[in-house]
Amino acid sequence: MQYAVLRVRGERTVVALVERWQLSSRYAPGLVENLQDQFSLPAVLVACDDSSWRTARAYSDTDPERVLFELLSTAADIDWHELRDPVRS
Repeated sequence: MQYAVLRVRGERTVVALVERWQLSSRYAPGLVENLQDQFSLPAVLVACDDSSWRTARAYSDTDPERVLFELLSTAADIDWHELRDPVRS
């Protein structure tokens, strides 16, 4: 899992790239909670295919569409890092 700590809507937020199936209501709430606990920051999950950000989808406790729109405006400049202790689903 890759992540980046970004300023989203004026707030430092951990953004994690996940597989699309991890956005389901069965997995996403637990992943967000684990990331929030691990980083002490709000968390957003983002899934997209390898070829394009146009297919991206997001999950968060707040407004995921607005967060995703802001994230996409800077997607090319994001420096992603591997999560050393991957969050288990």
